[in-house]
Amino acid sequence: MFDQNSIRENFEKSCESYSQKRGIRGLSKKLLERCMEIPKEGITIKYGKRFKEVYKALIISESIDAPMLNYLGGYSINNGYCLFVNADGRTFLTKDPEVIKALENGNYIKRDWFVPLSEEGEIEDEKFSTLWENLTR
Repeated sequence: MFDQNSIRENFEKSCESYSQKRGIRGLSKKLLERCMEIPKEGITIKYGKRFKEVYKALIISESIDAPMLNYLGGYSINNGYCLFVNADGRTFLTKDPEVIKALENGNYIKRDWFVPLSEEGEIEDEKFSTLWENLTR
């Protein structure tokens, strides 16, 4: 049987290796602690009382392919909020200016993606909502 954790770890190492070849440095653990990781299953954001939308990680597979590589090492900013795919393939959301500066200095590629929570809405899940509200702004 395949161990799902080892598959994910191997995938993250492959992403990091590919990123390094492109000159993209992964963010430090300290900076990533100032971000919210978006899980593969996604986070649900409520817009008023009637509308909800689930935003998933930008890379949900654990295999390297051309479409996935377009996301790796990319970031997008809107209204001070930033969505990015770290060098290890994990998707994060932040509102921390130091993290954004590190992305710009780390050769990450600016993209034109939708950035959840940058316009309106609130996170439905209490765990993620609390985490998001406790992050530095």
